[in-house]
Amino acid sequence: MKNLFLLLISLLLYGQLIAWEKRDLLQQKASEINLTKALLKDFSEIGFPDYSSRDFWENLPVEMRQEYINEAEKYLDYDWPVVKATDYLEIIRSGDRRQGAYS
Repeated sequence: MKNLFLLLISLLLYGQLIAWEKRDLLQQKASEINLTKALLKDFSEIGFPDYSSRDFWENLPVEMRQEYINEAEKYLDYDWPVVKATDYLEIIRSGDRRQGAYS
């Protein structure tokens, strides 16, 4: 009886080892598309002026600047959802972009 029990436990553990798969789908996908080369290292690459470029921002037309400020102030207390890596992973697995925090 004891030998049968040990045999069953051994078979169960062996089955688990065979069924185990590496679950690094995000890393695999990032490697496939060479993500490190696709990401911007520095936003100067897109030519958009940063906060310290005061001449640019001060020379915007007053109406335009005020319109952007008014629109942005609406979102001061907005609770921005966090999109987790697992949400992106679910898109890769299922193709469904409507699930999770990003919907």
